[in-house]
Amino acid sequence: MSTKVFQWVSPNSGADVYGHSLTVATATTTAEPGLLAVLDYAGNTASLAGATGSKPFGFFYGNRDLVYAPTTKIFAEGEAVAVLTGHGFVEMSADFFSSGSIPTEAANQRNVYAAASGKITLATGTNAIGRLIDVKSFYDGTGGTGTAVEVALIEFNFGGTF
Repeated sequence: MSTKVFQWVSPNSGADVYGHSLTVATATTTAEPGLLAVLDYAGNTASLAGATGSKPFGFFYGNRDLVYAPTTKIFAEGEAVAVLTGHGFVEMSADFFSSGSIPTEAANQRNVYAAASGKITLATGTNAIGRLIDVKSFYDGTGGTGTAVEVALIEFNFGGTF
């Protein structure tokens, strides 16, 4: 996909950006905004959510802030990080789904679950984090000609039920 999209579309919804003294866990080398995060037992570090185990705490969120301007969105081990948690809505591209594609929209608003490597899936699992609300398309004007980009609108509720 040409453009990775992860956008929080409801900043006044009751979701919180948690990050006071939170850092990326050791050996977590692919965390970026939009992937699911779990907190360690002390709540000091965050790592990628797996397919099984602890329920995700939220989405990795925010910009990188290392001294020398980072050239990627991937957070470094030990770097300060924030996690988007609570209840709200996000739009995300196919890059954040374990299938690598946008799921088909369903009239009954299908649940989404934690999958391996911090991604999400529609396959039934034990860690429901939200539900698929809609599939939308917008025009990304990069590269001179631009392309159409599809995103999934996801309602998330970390700490709640779906």
